[in-house]
Amino acid sequence: MLKDEIFIERIRRGDTECFSEWFEEHYDRYWSFAMQLLKDRSAAEDAVQSVFMKIWMGRRKLDPKGSLEGYFLTSLRHEIYNQMRLKFNAARVQVNDIPEMPQTEDNPQVIVEGLEMQERLNRSVASMPRQRQRIFRMNRLDGLSAEEISVRLGLSKRTVERHLYLAMKEIKHLFS
Repeated sequence: MLKDEIFIERIRRGDTECFSEWFEEHYDRYWSFAMQLLKDRSAAEDAVQSVFMKIWMGRRKLDPKGSLEGYFLTSLRHEIYNQMRLKFNAARVQVNDIPEMPQTEDNPQVIVEGLEMQERLNRSVASMPRQRQRIFRMNRLDGLSAEEISVRLGLSKRTVERHLYLAMKEIKHLFS
């Protein structure tokens, strides 16, 4: 318990070296836990990284007498449940997300193919990790640049660009 108190106090003071050490020591175990529940490598990675980021951002609020591991596991469990809930809800409302196609085309075959492509795209986006979905939608639907998204979400521009690259890679794979 004393080690936890020391770690928490150092992290609360903004000791990045201590936090990195703790991250390295625990990452694999937490990732395995998330992977068992999510069954998706990228989603598990996103969940664990998100919780590490939240802990770092809220480090001043950590209870010095608490358990860092207990706090992390509780936060990770909530993050995993949120991802599962969002994925489930995205699958339920997916059909409602299909935009109406203009009725200028007389050929029903073209309309059906367009709807099928939109449905495949929706499924592909819904299967992405939550963070990637959000970034992709902010970029494609809201028209925000990677820099604007990074500012709004408090992420590095490089992280946003990486999510956009991976999203486009998944979508290109779907349509190839």
